Amino acid sequence: MKIIKNDLLLENKIREFNIDSMFYNDYRKHMQLLYFTKKEVIYNQGDNLNGIYILISGEIKVSFSLSNGKENILRKLKAPRIFGEIELLLDKLAPSSVEAIEDAYCIYLSLKECKELLLNDVVFLRDIAYNLSDAIYKSNSKSSINQGLSPKNRLVAYIFDIEKNQEFICDIKEVAEFTGISERHLFRILNELIQKKYIIKEKGYYKIINESALKETIEDLY
Repeated sequence: MKIIKNDLLLENKIREFNIDSMFYNDYRKHMQLLYFTKKEVIYNQGDNLNGIYILISGEIKVSFSLSNGKENILRKLKAPRIFGEIELLLDKLAPSSVEAIEDAYCIYLSLKECKELLLNDVVFLRDIAYNLSDAIYKSNSKSSINQGLSPKNRLVAYIFDIEKNQEFICDIKEVAEFTGISERHLFRILNELIQKKYIIKEKGYYKIINESALKETIEDLY
């Protein structure tokens, strides 16, 4: 993590992403601009959080570690998004870990002097109510798909969730954690999709070459 000590840049980011609209009160004097590199852990499950975060660029993943050492990816979040709000509302240790999927900028809001203000800020509470509702909606969808649909459906649904311009990077370990499919089975499905000429493997990534046919193989999307 790098703290960006540049008041002018922070002010520009606040204006660029309309951060003031997320709150009723003015919290600028309590804010810091933070930078996280790809795959850097923002906080770990069990940490005591002293602030909330506003993701303003990049993407993060939220995961839960089981007692057997396995990791369950709960959801992925793209900017702009507030996170760390569950810990604030429940006043408990972080129930999950958060990691940057790609380089990310966050605005960090310390709770030391503004916790009570936030808990009574109707605009902020409205925003996090939306965030939590969205998280529940996506969690229900993910759980239903992972429990009720075939491994191929789960993988293809995941592909369409992460693809950009018909291209996607397939981190086998991460996909296995999100979909509940074994790594060996994932390789078999990917090879099947390649053989059917739905996708091709390039150096470091995959490319969708028959989108319509690929979509016909699935019933639901994440």
